[in-house]
Order: sequence, then C-alpha cells, then structure tokens
Amino acid sequence: MMRLVTLACVLLLVACGQEDTATPLAAIPELDPAGLEAEVAAHLEEVRGAVATAGPDREQGAEAWYEFARVHHAYGQFRAAREGYRNALLLQPDLVEARYLLGVTENRLHRADAAYTAFLAVAGACASPTIACGVDAATVELALAETAFSLADVDASLGHAQEAVALRPDDAAAWVVLARIEREQGRVTSAIEALERARSLAPEANSFYATLANLYELVGDEARATAVAARRGDRAPLRHDTLQASLEDLKRGSAWAIRQAERAFTSGRFEEAAGFYGEALAVVPDNTTALLGLAAARLRLNEAEAAIEVLGRLLAVEPANAKAWLNLGSAHTLAGNDDAARAALETALERSPNYLLARIQLARLHCAFDRPDAAIAELEWLWAQADDRARYARLAARCLLDHRRFEAAAAWVTRGLAAQPDEIQLLGLQVLIQAAAPEEGLRDGASALATVRALMERLPSLELKHLEALALAESGATEDARAIIDALLRVPAIPLDLREELIVQREAFASGRAWRL
Repeated sequence: MMRLVTLACVLLLVACGQEDTATPLAAIPELDPAGLEAEVAAHLEEVRGAVATAGPDREQGAEAWYEFARVHHAYGQFRAAREGYRNALLLQPDLVEARYLLGVTENRLHRADAAYTAFLAVAGACASPTIACGVDAATVELALAETAFSLADVDASLGHAQEAVALRPDDAAAWVVLARIEREQGRVTSAIEALERARSLAPEANSFYATLANLYELVGDEARATAVAARRGDRAPLRHDTLQASLEDLKRGSAWAIRQAERAFTSGRFEEAAGFYGEALAVVPDNTTALLGLAAARLRLNEAEAAIEVLGRLLAVEPANAKAWLNLGSAHTLAGNDDAARAALETALERSPNYLLARIQLARLHCAFDRPDAAIAELEWLWAQADDRARYARLAARCLLDHRRFEAAAAWVTRGLAAQPDEIQLLGLQVLIQAAAPEEGLRDGASALATVRALMERLPSLELKHLEALALAESGATEDARAIIDALLRVPAIPLDLREELIVQREAFASGRAWRL
C-alpha cells in the first residue's frame, strides 16, 4: 500500500511527506567559515550566488537548486543540502536523482523515516514508464533495505535486500547487507551463504570476515572460523552508487586534490599522496606541481622507474625546473644509473648554480662511485657558503672514511667540531675514525659500536642509528649493518637528505665498491 501511495504522489508531481513551500535561500543554514577551508567556503558561496541569480524558469531554478544541494552535500553541509534538494523538487517534482539524494541526506541527518519515504518515492518513479529514472533500481532497493533495517522493520528490509541481489547478483555489497538481515532473523546458514557469495565476488574485500568467522563459530566450524578470522580487515566491498560517487567529483578539482596529496605526503602516506596527485593530473595533465609531487611520492615508494617517467613529462613542459632535475638525479641514483644521475644533477646546477641540495646530492654520488676528490671539491664549495658547516663536515668525513683517507677524514671532523663543538654525529664519526685508522694498531669496531650506542642513549636519532650501521660494518657485522640501512629506508618520515645518503650507500654496498656500507 505504501508503494502505491508514494507512486501516486510522484505521478501527481507532489512531494509527499514535505511542506509545499520553498525554503528561502536566506533561511537555509549558513556555512561556518571557521570550520571550512577558504577554497571550500568560496565554492559553497559560488553555488549560493548561482541560485540567487537563477531566472524565473522552473527547470533552470530546479537545476540551480540541485547543484546547490549537491555541492553542499559533497562538503558535508547536510542541512543546507536537504533544503536545496527540497527546493529543487518543489520546482521539478520528477527530478528523481534529487529525491534519491534527499533520502541519502535524510539518513545522514538521522531521519530514517523521511529517508525511507524518499527512497520509496524513487522506486515508484522508476516503475513509471512516463518518468525518466536516473537511479539504478538495485541501488534504490539496497538503500531501502538498509534504511528499513535501521527502522527495525526486518521483514521489509529482507524483501528489499532480496530484490537488490536479484536485480544485481554480482554486487558483493548487496550480499553483505542481505547477510546482516538474515543473521538478525536467526538464519545463520543463509547468512553464511550470503557472505561466502560476497567473498567470491570481491575476494579483496575483508571487512565482513569477522562476522563470517563468528557465524562459523555458531555452527561449530572452528577450522573455517579460524581461517577467516586470520584474514579480517577493514576493506569493504565496492558500493555501486554512481550518484553518491559523483558528489566526490565535485570536490576534486586540481587544487583540492593537490592539497590532499600534500597532506598525505607530509603524514608519510605516500601511496595515498600519489593517488591524489594522479587525480589532479587527470584534471590538468601538465600541472607541474602535481607532476613534481607525484615523482617525489614515487621516489619515497622506491619506484625509481615510475619517478623517472613522471619527471620526463614534467621536464618536457618545464625544462628549466631545477628541482625536477634534482629529483631526476635522485631517481637515477635509486635505479643505479650513475651517469644519468650525474648528468641530471649537473643540469640542476646549470639551471641554478646555488642550489645547495643538488650540490650535496652530487657530492654523495661522486663519493659512492669512487670519485672522492670530486665529492670533496663540491663540499669545499658548500663549506665556503658558511651555511650548516657541521653537516658538510659530516658528509666529507664519511666520504673520506669510506675511501680510507683517515687523516683527511679526521681533519674534516675537527673542522666541523670547531664550527659546532657539541655536534653529536661528528663525535660519533670521530670514534669511528679512531677505531678504523691503521695507525691505532688495531681496528676496534666493537669499541666504536659501544661508543655510538652510548651517544644514542644521550640523543636517540635516525642519524645516529645510521652511524650504528657504519660501526657494525666496521666491526665485520655487515648483515646487521645492511639490515639497519634497509630498516631506515622504510621509515616514512626519514629526512630526505639522510634517505638520499642511505640509498647511495646501499648501492655502493650492493656492488662491493666500498669497504663499509
């Protein structure tokens, strides 16, 4: 009976269950700028302006209100979205997409009764041959099933869920909803069958595995319960709801995607950052900021060839970009391409002669590939800039220690300590040099290791962990040293300059070019 009443309402172009007067724009809840970013606030104000200037044409007004509602919905402004959908439907009652999204919004506002009414109206409209339905019938049935379940109408929920899987039998999400309802009604075997069907359709999804394991325990199948529980996770089956998915597209301009990517990158979520940079590039393929960010994310994921490909695209657009040449040098270094890395870094310095990071990376590369004199020449240039001299002294001392030039290494440590007397990494290097130098009579790697570890107790740091690896290598524990290098490279927030040094040392170690890592 409810379906027939609702169908009649839709066919008569009457919005059932809501007032028949529009909500004025001024009465719709305002956005809270303090809780929104400037770009989002500007976007919402833009659609409000479009509504305010819409002409008297009902269809044009309905479209303006519908877009207003969708944008507010996308940004989580559900009360404003609800009123926007309502106003659109008052102007154009057969706008089925607006009615469906109104139901979604009502659910977000914890108004399940209103949501159920809206979804029923959509189902009635889609059954009419005279109304264009832009919503998939299975999607509507699934929304009805979940809403009825939240209203504790289990029988209605079951009927809608069964209809959803009949309409779309390859929808894993629909089978999971059906299983939840079957379980609520005590039909454990049916619930298991539904979840196993979902598992066969979406083997990558595992968010329902804990429930499935519990069901197997209820029927006494401990072996399957244990096997399933061990694979539980939080990856849900894909929902086939194109209207809700399209809301996300409203937000995903290039600037928004880049901002999300930068946040993810800063938090060490490099795969996620790469995804957002890819979204930005889908909008603006030649966006140099997105290309540079995507390459940096691929580098952090140790995907050298992918980074090289992206940087090639960037440099084709902006060949004078010194940072792109620097990152290309890093990518070739990661890939073990000495000549290509050197050429890229030298090009970066041609574009920007005072680019300190490019000169530091070139010095590291020279050192790793048995060009210590060239490395020291670059570091002398950096030292002359009177900027972070302790850092340059560390790099020079490590390079010279790598090539067993103990006196020269000690001299650089002395220079560095003169600039910064308490620099703990230089003190650690001093210990390493004393342990390794042949004039000491014996190489005492174990003593150096103990001293470095004592320094780590004073000031734990990734850099001193790196020195611990060097001390282990000096004492002959090369596998332990190598394990530390690999572990450090897996640290998401590791400083970029230390990461670059670890990469070139790992390459040197792998090729047997150096006596230590």
